[in-house]
Amino acid sequence: MATISSIPEDFITEHINWHSKPGNPNLGGRKTFPFTPDSGEEFLVWHHSFIKKFRKWAEKNPDKVPGYPDSIRAWTEIPPGLKMSIYGWNFNLLQDERLLDNMSNFGTLDILGIKLEWGIHSFLHNAARNMYDEPILMSFESPRSTYFWQLHGLIDLWREKWEETKKNRLQLDPDAIQQLIKAIRRNQVPFPNPFPQPPEPPFPSPMPQIDPSIPFQGDSFSRIQLNNEELEIIRTIRTFRNK
Repeated sequence: MATISSIPEDFITEHINWHSKPGNPNLGGRKTFPFTPDSGEEFLVWHHSFIKKFRKWAEKNPDKVPGYPDSIRAWTEIPPGLKMSIYGWNFNLLQDERLLDNMSNFGTLDILGIKLEWGIHSFLHNAARNMYDEPILMSFESPRSTYFWQLHGLIDLWREKWEETKKNRLQLDPDAIQQLIKAIRRNQVPFPNPFPQPPEPPFPSPMPQIDPSIPFQGDSFSRIQLNNEELEIIRTIRTFRNK
């Protein structure tokens, strides 16, 4: 693996702006601040588009990518060599990895994205930087590294699996869905907050740290007991809550 020295500077500038100017999309920054609602979905969707654009360029310029195509091929799993405590691997990350085996664990793409961005994604940047001696992975210029495209290819693979799981979910009774929509609009059905507390700084990531004093709003299922079918219905119609 090596540095992609001939990568167009437009890619680097786009990546720098997206991460360094949150809340300023007119300047190329992400629309939502990290760890706020909708930030997870934006993280996954934006990087998916970024990867597609780079791969299209790489296909036309294979001689400019050292070791192409293997050097930028997406990982299909977290490399076993990275899963060592010396690189920051721990029980929480192991639990996160197990959750990814079943995408039904994530009710929305946003939940998946937030979980990944501040968990395994941050770990991968830090661990790959140390294992492969690739310091640039801890900067906003990380797209210059072939490892960036491999690890983000894995992140995008999980996004794709979530989309496939969503398509394959059981079609629910429209009448039941409408009844739940009405109940939700009357605030009779609470929604879970999957991330009740912001992650503890410092983050093992080149990404900007968030202000832990900003509360993340959410409700709890503690007041009611729902079975798996009811939970599936809730996940399916969450997006209707504010319509």
